[in-house]
Amino acid sequence: MFRRLLLAGLAATARATPPSAAVPTPPSEFSAYPDAIAAYLTEAQGSSSCLAELFAAWRMPEPTFGPPCTAADLDSDSRDEYVVRIADAATTAPPLSETPPPTAEPASYGGDILILDNGGGGY
Repeated sequence: MFRRLLLAGLAATARATPPSAAVPTPPSEFSAYPDAIAAYLTEAQGSSSCLAELFAAWRMPEPTFGPPCTAADLDSDSRDEYVVRIADAATTAPPLSETPPPTAEPASYGGDILILDNGGGGY
């Protein structure tokens, strides 16, 4: 419940930053996603769509509730921080090339919650 409230509260204060980088190919290992996302944000100097272009290009699984990404200036440094939920499709889902079967319940995935902060030299 706390996560739902946190993400809902952040969504109301999100600010856009124009992207300027091409979307890279997805990493081959789930453990490399945080660094790849941070590198993309650093190169693009943020993401006006809160990483929607990256999630679409990488065919990332949708989270079961709330947005996968929220951007807001959490520490009053005039730069957006990103709270990002990423799911590991390899944990319980069919391969990304297959359509998942319809079910009454959303698929549950293992994953991570990332908080990406721009320290001036990058995320």
